[in-house]
Amino acid sequence: MRKFAKAVVAVICIAVAGPIVIFRLPRGRAQESAHPVWFRYISFSDPVRSEFERWLGNAPIWLESGEVVYVPERVSTQIWAQSPHDLAERNQRLILRFASRPLLFGGLGPASSVSIETAPGRNRISK
Repeated sequence: MRKFAKAVVAVICIAVAGPIVIFRLPRGRAQESAHPVWFRYISFSDPVRSEFERWLGNAPIWLESGEVVYVPERVSTQIWAQSPHDLAERNQRLILRFASRPLLFGGLGPASSVSIETAPGRNRISK
């Protein structure tokens, strides 16, 4: 019985600590960048990472470069409050400025110091 209890505790520790190590272990210094937002109505990304970030209060935002950056939920609602089709009619697109650290196992860490700007250009919209 003791071996079973130890095994259960070990599995629970790995299940909790695994995503924290994988999705938070940085590889370098924070980098500031600015990228146009890709409005994707239906997006398929890493389901484990997405659920982990949603649990922490972050939402995924796709960039035109194809990368996904996780921003606080309030920033995501500010981005989606503007209709991408209205922006396209005005020939404008959203530029997301943020600071993020690259992660050891690939991808970007959660974004900080986020700002949203409009710039002339075409929006990228997909379903």
